[in-house]
Amino acid sequence: MTSFAINAEKREQYGKSATRKLRNNGKLPAIIYGKNQENHAIAVDYKDLTQIYKKGGFYTKICEITISGKVIKVIPKEITLHPVTDNIEHIDFYMLNDKEKVKIKANIKFTNEARCAGVKKGGVLNITTRKIELLCYPSDIISEITVDLANLNIGESIHINDIKLPENVTISKKSSSLTIVTLVGRVEEETTETNSGKTTDEEKESSTETEDNNNKQE
Repeated sequence: MTSFAINAEKREQYGKSATRKLRNNGKLPAIIYGKNQENHAIAVDYKDLTQIYKKGGFYTKICEITISGKVIKVIPKEITLHPVTDNIEHIDFYMLNDKEKVKIKANIKFTNEARCAGVKKGGVLNITTRKIELLCYPSDIISEITVDLANLNIGESIHINDIKLPENVTISKKSSSLTIVTLVGRVEEETTETNSGKTTDEEKESSTETEDNNNKQE
C-alpha cells in the first residue's frame, strides 16, 4: 500500500466561472465525501496532483489531505478528464474509515506470457480487462493482483474466481462474473477449416448423385 500527502484549500465559490478561475491559477477543483460524512469542496495544486496521477496505481493510493490544519485520510475515487487533452478537470476523493471496507480499482499484472503453453502453440491471448474492483479495509489495500499465464492452453480461460487474493480482500459484486483472459488460436481455426472441407465434399457427392439420377431419367 502506498500513500501521498497534499495540501488543499476550501472552495467558497462554485460554477463554471469559479472553476475556470481556479484552473487559471493552477488549481484543480475536487470534492471529499464519505459515508455519513460532511462533503468538503476543495481546490488542490494541479501540477502536484497530475505528477502523482501519472505515476500509476492512483486509485489504490491512500492520500492525506490537509485542510486548514486538519488532516483527512482519503482514497481517489473518480477522475474527470478533458475529452481531448486528457488533462485532469475534477477529482472525487472518498473519506476512509479504518473499520469500513472500501471499493478499490486494482491493476491486473500478467506474467509468463512468453512461456504460456497456448501461445507457444500459436494461440492468441485475449485480455478482456486490466483492472478489477475489490473490497477491503484501508489497511489491506493492494495496488495490483498477479495472473500467471504459464499453464494456460488454447481454448482455456481464466476467471476472476480462479485468482487467489490476499486475506481480507474480496471481489466486489460488480466484478464477480468477470473473465479476465481467454486464449484462442490454431486449433479452432483448423477445426473450422476441416469442417468446411467436409461440407464441400458432401456437397460434391450430393451433386454427383443428382446428375446420375437425371441421366437415368433421360
